[in-house]
Amino acid sequence: MFLQSTASRLALAITEFNSSWILKLLTRLIPIFTFFACYITAIISGRVTTASGFAPVIWPPIGIAIAGLVLETPKTLPLVFLAAALGSYHPAAHSTWLTLLIAACEAGSAFLGARTLKQIKNFDWTFSNTRSVWNFVTRTVISASVITPIIGTSSLYLAGSLHSETISQNFFTWWFGHALGILIFTPFVLIVAKDNINSTLRGKNTEYLILNLIGIILCFYLFVDIQPFTNWMPQVFRRIYILFPVTLWAALRFGPVGISFLLLEIAAMATFGASQLSVVFNSPNIPETYNSAQIYMGFLAVTGLLVAANSTQSRRNELQFRSMFEMAGVPSTLVDTTGKFKLVNEKFCQMTGFSQVELATMTFSDITHPEDIDDNMRIFQRLVSRKERSVHFEKRYIIKNGDIIWVLVDATLLNHHAHAETTCIAIIQDITARKLATLASENAQKNAETANLAKSEFLAFMSHEIRTPLGVILGFAELLKNDHLDQKLRFEFTNTIHRNAIELGALIDDVLDLSKVEAGRLDITRDNVNLTELMRDIQSTFSASTKIKGVELDVAIAQDVPQFIYSDHKRLRQILMNIVGNAVKFTEHGRIFIHVNRETGSKGGVDYLRFTIRDTGLGISPRQAEKIFQPFIQSHATLDKDTRGTGLGLVLSRRLARLMGGDVMLTESKLNVGSTFVVKIECYTNNESSQAIQSDKTITKEDDAAASSRLDGLRILVAEDTPDQALLIKFLLSDLG
Repeated sequence: MFLQSTASRLALAITEFNSSWILKLLTRLIPIFTFFACYITAIISGRVTTASGFAPVIWPPIGIAIAGLVLETPKTLPLVFLAAALGSYHPAAHSTWLTLLIAACEAGSAFLGARTLKQIKNFDWTFSNTRSVWNFVTRTVISASVITPIIGTSSLYLAGSLHSETISQNFFTWWFGHALGILIFTPFVLIVAKDNINSTLRGKNTEYLILNLIGIILCFYLFVDIQPFTNWMPQVFRRIYILFPVTLWAALRFGPVGISFLLLEIAAMATFGASQLSVVFNSPNIPETYNSAQIYMGFLAVTGLLVAANSTQSRRNELQFRSMFEMAGVPSTLVDTTGKFKLVNEKFCQMTGFSQVELATMTFSDITHPEDIDDNMRIFQRLVSRKERSVHFEKRYIIKNGDIIWVLVDATLLNHHAHAETTCIAIIQDITARKLATLASENAQKNAETANLAKSEFLAFMSHEIRTPLGVILGFAELLKNDHLDQKLRFEFTNTIHRNAIELGALIDDVLDLSKVEAGRLDITRDNVNLTELMRDIQSTFSASTKIKGVELDVAIAQDVPQFIYSDHKRLRQILMNIVGNAVKFTEHGRIFIHVNRETGSKGGVDYLRFTIRDTGLGISPRQAEKIFQPFIQSHATLDKDTRGTGLGLVLSRRLARLMGGDVMLTESKLNVGSTFVVKIECYTNNESSQAIQSDKTITKEDDAAASSRLDGLRILVAEDTPDQALLIKFLLSDLG
């Protein structure tokens, strides 16, 4: 812990030193700093020249001069010339005019390099863009490094300071030294001046210190004392690869800042090793050794700068992408080719209820409605197989609280720079409200179309049903006009007309009753009802039909059921006639059983009568059972016309029962086995009801007596706008006196 704390403090001190003192010095004293930096590095590099007799391995002044001219052009150029003149960096430059010529070439090269650098469009001065680094290498380094070596070696040759055998060796050493000076020192100065070093090294101070220590040690053994490695490291690997892993470490982890400081350490150690003629530089062919070392360091510099720029650019793009992704005003997701969530924003978390940690372990299928998964996967596979670049579709999510929401997904395929695999970005829009409204509208339209179709079929059927008895009535009425008919035929024709008129009236009454119920204008009139007589009447009504079919019709009334109930006799009979009539109609053999029992209600004084009608007829399928209580729907619409009805009986019966405080229900049904219907109505049997029943009985008797009296001696005015109706009423009243 102590060593780690000490290392962190040391790294922080270096960082603060770099980012504060050097930065202020560069920004306020750029010309002076450039002069002294160029002059001092020229003097230091002169020792290499003195020791080897050749141009230095690295020439820092040219790189520093270019950076100084980029930062402060007008004031720095004279000082660059002065530093180059005072440096006198070549041992053969004994004459003043030759020194001034080389100094002028040095200043001109620096000016050309700075101008070329400034002319690069959108150049990134922190060297965090690969295009900027490549333009710097191919344009600035090459153009600014070649002028001084060409003029310098030519002048020295003309002055007799160089022999023709060594001119090419000196030229390449000089040129490579200038190129390395620009490659290493120009980025270093500009990065220190332009970049925020603190932000780059924040949280990685210890690692950065370890990196620099390893770099210094490796450079020392490579350029100064190579002996410790000779026994176990191959010769080629020793020269070429020993610094490459450290270079990649610095470039990938610390970007341009890390690689620029590492290259500075390499340059310092290489210069020191050359000045001492260490093992790596002390060989029979020194220029060749120099050139090999220079090419190696140039390769490290170019590779390191490009890798650092690419790494930094990727991180910046990643941060920019994440920032835009998180700040997006709509839910967004990033998934890989397996559908796993790689990135989700806060809006998506709010929409689904899951946290980012929870979604990181899930795929989009985990929150997709099971009915939508197959379609969703087919669309997704078309996208990842590059058959489509983008897709647009609707689906359902099951969010964390279990609710189902509808979403609109816009997904696009992309190769994101921060991911090796192909990814898909999706913009999600919650369309639940709109979708539900659309579905409701579609269902309403579908129901309306179904209802219209049913009404059309009903009207077509009703037209037939009305015309049939009406045709019979009209036909037999026409026959009655024949004077030659005997009394027996007249009586038979009259009964036929009467029977069909009753059927036609019943049909019209059903339609009118249903219309009244739907309009809320049908009143329930409660009266004293003899339940025993009602059930006997119903049994008697259908006895002929059941006897012809050979079907048994049995009625059983529980002992606790009162003989008299207080209810609407007409509507109760109408309900039971409809339900029992259907049972008789659709039962060809077996039995129809009607059971009446009593249920005590939860409210005091209110009981319920339960009529259970069970048959062994055709039965009703589950799909038909969902529709039988809808208007104009017939459970067996394919039957012949003798057994088909109007499709109003069940719906009218249910609505009448509900008006009477009960209901009509299909409790059980199987095709070709039979059905069980239950009619449940509300009735009263307490003392107050008994009094009302007694009162009703009295009123009913008085009305019957009044109805049975004659009208002899009375004059009655009939107001009727229909002559036929007026004539009918006149004859009926005449019969009463």
